[in-house]
Amino acid sequence: MPEEGGTRAIDNLVILKNAKHPKEAHALINFMLSLEVNESFVKNIKGGPVLQGTRAKLPADLQNNNALFPSNETLKRFEAITDLGEDTKLYEELWTKVKTQ
Repeated sequence: MPEEGGTRAIDNLVILKNAKHPKEAHALINFMLSLEVNESFVKNIKGGPVLQGTRAKLPADLQNNNALFPSNETLKRFEAITDLGEDTKLYEELWTKVKTQ
């Protein structure tokens, strides 16, 4: 983890209001949020777990992985990404200028 901190990420699974197959979409989300699949996800992708019971099912090396399970002290250095609304375009333009100069 960088000493400077970083950003917190939030993954979302959604079903559009007019989805053609909402029943199947719900089944997929339920599958993705099962403990077995979340355990496999963490083991194979090394992505952060989303279910509380996942950590206990992982091998010791992953249970003790600070990138997957940062300490509260580390998390204090992280910030949430804020939706800038209409200002997003301006932010992106300014950031592009900074990166390209």
